[in-house]
Amino acid sequence: MERFSTKVPSGVFSRIRQNGTTIYIGLLFVAGYMSNAIYPSFINAITHIPQLQGVSIGALSTAEFLAFGLMLLIAERIVPADKIRLIAGLCLAIQLAAAYAMTVIPPSLLIGCRLLYGGASGVVLAISYIYLARTSSPGRLAAIYTTCMVLLGVVWSLLAPAVVVPLLGYPAVFLFLAFFSIVALALIRFCPNRVVALAQSSDVVTQPKAKLGTPAILILCSVGLWGFFMTIFWVYADPIAQHMQGELVKNWLTISLVCQILGAAFSALLVERLPVFTVLGVGLLISVAQIASILIGVDGTGFVFWAGVYGFWGYFLVAFYIKALTQVDPSNRSVVYYPGVQVLTASIGPMFVSYLVSETDLHAVLTIDLVAIAVSLAFLGSGVLFRKKAIVAVSPTSTT
Repeated sequence: MERFSTKVPSGVFSRIRQNGTTIYIGLLFVAGYMSNAIYPSFINAITHIPQLQGVSIGALSTAEFLAFGLMLLIAERIVPADKIRLIAGLCLAIQLAAAYAMTVIPPSLLIGCRLLYGGASGVVLAISYIYLARTSSPGRLAAIYTTCMVLLGVVWSLLAPAVVVPLLGYPAVFLFLAFFSIVALALIRFCPNRVVALAQSSDVVTQPKAKLGTPAILILCSVGLWGFFMTIFWVYADPIAQHMQGELVKNWLTISLVCQILGAAFSALLVERLPVFTVLGVGLLISVAQIASILIGVDGTGFVFWAGVYGFWGYFLVAFYIKALTQVDPSNRSVVYYPGVQVLTASIGPMFVSYLVSETDLHAVLTIDLVAIAVSLAFLGSGVLFRKKAIVAVSPTSTT
């Protein structure tokens, strides 16, 4: 009788190892993003802890998000390519220490604590993007990671008040938001030790080493103003909703979150099938229509509709922006800069608006938001034009 061979081809082990690394990087993605993704849960915990009543939420948020965005932006330059696992483990440990410190340190030290947490989270998330930039389909993989993060974020935002607070109290929420950091640290051996260097050339036109080409810079500018727009609307949506009438408007946040999940999921399915720049242009135009319609005047149902559209496009466009950057920058270096640019402008947005206009003047706030998304669309269009000119410049000319 013929014996079946029990030897497994070496390629199978290689694929299993690669899939394991991809899953672990997704865990880092969630660990880096989770606290920021459901930041209202963090704020809610602070407002219910008596000894933290005098803490400035605005100062804490600005400190954390600025540190988060800054480290996202510079991590690719400062994290050694051959010490990825060591840096990831160190930053995960800092996240956990900072989360625990929130439960014991005096209020005067909280800003320093959130600076550490934000910076560590930025590096953890940046490592996932450093890995993404070296894959064949970074846009699709980012969409899958984002879908998982949004789903888990919704579940965690529901569990925090329903389970964690009744059992353990509000201080436990800080550690609960760092749960995925605990898991990632426990499984740190699955993190890659090193990553290969990215190519130095930036786009279809020869550029000086380590510099991005004009199309990539313009698209990153579009990303920044789009992040600015997204944050401003998210921060001021609830005050706007409070001026609306009707029962449906009370559920605008739940509807928007559901649409965020759908947007992230559909982008994972469609990012490799649809024309990337057309989708981005249409998405930004719809965002312009959203703010313009609310400025003109909508009822409660209309506001909920636009809140759902906002949620869907907000996560649907993430993968397409990343795909666009890979098309104008074959080195994929701009993909690593993407989250830092988005988060930095997002963190500056509310502070910038509060300096320009009164926060109670919602019409003025929305007008600034409309200008931001319109300029984002202009930057995208400019990036497309420069890309076309670059392609024409390097294309062989016909001779007679």
